[in-house]
Amino acid sequence: MEIPALVQSLDLSREDDVPSLDWLVASSEAPDSFWSALFEFAREKGPPLRSRPGKPQDLYHDAVLRHVAANRPAFVWYERSTARSLSFSALDARASACAAAWTQRGAKAGALIALVLPLGPALVVALAAALRLGLCVSILEPAGTHALAARLEALGPAHVVFDPEDPPPLGDFAALLLPLVENGPALRAPPYAYAPDEPCARLFSPLRAPLLVPVDLPAARALEDALRDAVFAYRIGPGDALAAPDFPMQQHMPALLLSTWLAGATFVHLRKTDLEEDPTLLETSPITVLGVAPAVAAHLRRKPARLARLRHVFRSVDEPLDWIGHNEFVKKNDLVRVPVSNVLVDAASGGCLLFSTRRPGSSNARALPAPGRPYLLLDSGGSGEPAVGATGVFVPLPGKEGFFVLASLGAEYLYGSTLLPRCAARVYPASEVTARVSTLPGVVGAAVVPVPTGEPGARWAFLLLVFTGASDVPEKDVSALVSRTIREDLGEDFLPERAFVFPLFPRRVGKELDLDWCHRQYSSGILLRKAESPVFRDLTALRAQMLGT
Repeated sequence: MEIPALVQSLDLSREDDVPSLDWLVASSEAPDSFWSALFEFAREKGPPLRSRPGKPQDLYHDAVLRHVAANRPAFVWYERSTARSLSFSALDARASACAAAWTQRGAKAGALIALVLPLGPALVVALAAALRLGLCVSILEPAGTHALAARLEALGPAHVVFDPEDPPPLGDFAALLLPLVENGPALRAPPYAYAPDEPCARLFSPLRAPLLVPVDLPAARALEDALRDAVFAYRIGPGDALAAPDFPMQQHMPALLLSTWLAGATFVHLRKTDLEEDPTLLETSPITVLGVAPAVAAHLRRKPARLARLRHVFRSVDEPLDWIGHNEFVKKNDLVRVPVSNVLVDAASGGCLLFSTRRPGSSNARALPAPGRPYLLLDSGGSGEPAVGATGVFVPLPGKEGFFVLASLGAEYLYGSTLLPRCAARVYPASEVTARVSTLPGVVGAAVVPVPTGEPGARWAFLLLVFTGASDVPEKDVSALVSRTIREDLGEDFLPERAFVFPLFPRRVGKELDLDWCHRQYSSGILLRKAESPVFRDLTALRAQMLGT
């Protein structure tokens, strides 16, 4: 396989171009030749890789150490509109100092380390240090007590890294702290090389249910997919700079970072709040490849920017697609000639599950299975048989549950939706939210109901129904308590689209709420009518007196 020719086959000049993608099917059916060609291509285009297919995987050397001599920035971030950068050489120095200090505190290859840090320079140094030592990395965003406790209990880490000046609520896990060392003697031992099937990360996937079951990521999968995505999905190389503001960290990290570093490119950490504070940041930044989330696209429709350096835009195909809004974003920012592509990333799987061809300025829902990995398109009726018609459920192999629907369109697919209602392709943490809310004073039960919004992209809204029975606590106070508790104890990402308080008792099946009843009662409008009816209020009070609840 000639990698440049394969890459070139994905570049289309018109909306109605039909690509020739026989090689993509071949890469999934006979992946060994694809991966061999990709590694050979990488060796020709940059400093030599130490890793080989089927051999030990030196993630630290290939992602960090081999780019030190080039003196390029590995990571750029902004503080009050001022750009700060960390070169590959500075990253290596800090990571090596951290690794030396951690070794003295007992950190050994294979141990599980939880990085409870926001995306920023501290996280990237800690990630590099962990890979330097051969640790198994988990990445957790600082969140509320209940959310962090559940995830740390599921992980059982040997070590935890966090900011001691702004510590998250870790409870007993805070005693497992490994400090981030800014300066110090470097670790003299060579970087650790993982066995191909040895886990280099244990991650929570927001795309998979149940949410609180972490997934082990083998080192070979992490390196191969990151290298592949750099070449095929993002088209980055030395001198490029990639940014993906507002992309969910739990879904995309560390896959995006590894792809960028393996390519010898720069990862630019921008937040939507940075753009709101200084709309000129995108114009002055070195970004050549930009991931555009819906909120960022909306911001750039309101405040367009001159993106002269930009040569590739990508979006998450799982996010609702507002066709009119996307076209407005493209025109206002003069991106009509800039190629646009789609991706669907699951860092716990190693990187892209889906990617796409590139069409100038195009808004589309086309998708392709990521090269080099086997897959099936199963009957969408759940029979477990291969799809006979045009539409089916895409299942990455081996043994992973498929949850999103594709429809064939010649050599490509159209991304349809997910089998079950989701926030984009992400699972809404309904059980965590309802479990926490149900313990609040004045609350006798809670349920999450997904409803279609009718907005572009067939977006779903997740509504929280809170039942207070005959409680005399005012509904507005309950509503305020629910919102505050979710925000503080779980985190902003756990907030529902809207919460409704009903002074009623919910139906139960045994001790559990009848979720089907809740959905039917809300969707039909009966719950609202019951809540406003004096008769039902009296019946609720009578039930509370009779049952003592």
